[in-house]
Amino acid sequence: MRKKAADEESTRIAFHEAGHVVMNLLLGLPFEAVSVEYSQENVYEVNNGKKMPVVQIFTEGVTWSKNRTKSVNKNILAGVLDLREALSAMAGPQAEAMIVNKIDEDTLLGAQNDIQSIAACCRAAVAPDEPIENWKSTIMESQILQAVALEALELLDKNWASVDAVANALLDRKKLTYSEAKTLIKKTT
Repeated sequence: MRKKAADEESTRIAFHEAGHVVMNLLLGLPFEAVSVEYSQENVYEVNNGKKMPVVQIFTEGVTWSKNRTKSVNKNILAGVLDLREALSAMAGPQAEAMIVNKIDEDTLLGAQNDIQSIAACCRAAVAPDEPIENWKSTIMESQILQAVALEALELLDKNWASVDAVANALLDRKKLTYSEAKTLIKKTT
């Protein structure tokens, strides 16, 4: 039973990352590689006023160049929503949801960073020159997230053979370069 649960989680992660990869390639967004391997980081959490060490385990996912990372972060802080980046962020959770036929708690957990990048951009847009700690949730966030999710869903549905090919390659090899992913997608279109 335990192996089945691990296999299901691996499949979900592979399809999540494949959604990001396919959307990046469809929209002409560069990346260096994608990996479903795990990494861990020692961090601290504050619980009841006490700083406690914890180990955070995460999937490596899609690796961007330093220039793309810098550009995306600059746009988010300026409240500039790049629709291509928003679609790329939402494609992972949507692809994962497509294989389980719903957006469940596990999908939302894996999508926290993806969704947060869009929400942060919305918050920065209505609070220019405010420090991050003063940003508040906005009315437009949920509407923008829904619109981006629907568009991502439509694009992924049209290109599902590519998502499936990338996900299966990730399950088999654990890591793909940009060129390998692009070659896989060309074979499916």
